[in-house]
Amino acid sequence: MKNIKSKKEYIKNLIRENNLKTDKNGKNLINININDNSNILSSFSKDKPLISNDLSEYINKETYPLNLKNGLHININSNEISENDKTLYKQAIINYYENDLINSYRKNKRMIIISLIFLLLGIIVLSISLIVSNNNDHIIASQVYDIIAWVFVWEATDIFFLQKPEINHKAKISFEIINSEITFNE
Repeated sequence: MKNIKSKKEYIKNLIRENNLKTDKNGKNLINININDNSNILSSFSKDKPLISNDLSEYINKETYPLNLKNGLHININSNEISENDKTLYKQAIINYYENDLINSYRKNKRMIIISLIFLLLGIIVLSISLIVSNNNDHIIASQVYDIIAWVFVWEATDIFFLQKPEINHKAKISFEIINSEITFNE
């Protein structure tokens, strides 16, 4: 019992420490140190600048544990960034997370549709099960239909109530990053 209590206290302290990194306006602060500008942009994006996967992964890992109610401030520290590059890098961050937000929206819609289809299939199979259960000759078939129906209903529930909120959370983070204050320091 003592070990569990200390683990809870440890986690609460971690949460407090993560949420203490704020700027002067009270926004959550993420500091990014860049030593090599060649790693900022994706080498595959030509028409629309996007940040590299390494940089997005770092931003995601730093942002995920934060409480974003007060907003977000991304501060990029580098000696090698020109004024033109600052605008380009800021737009690349926004473009990347706008794409991510669109992807989350599409996944969310798809999950709602799949969930509804599974629910309807579950109801249909459960109806068949009830019809078959009235006939005493098909008791085993009725039980098989029951199992199939509940699998469809469970999958619908899993998608709608367990998987969909995770995508909504990811979309919220992307939205906060898009609307974050992005600054550059030398």
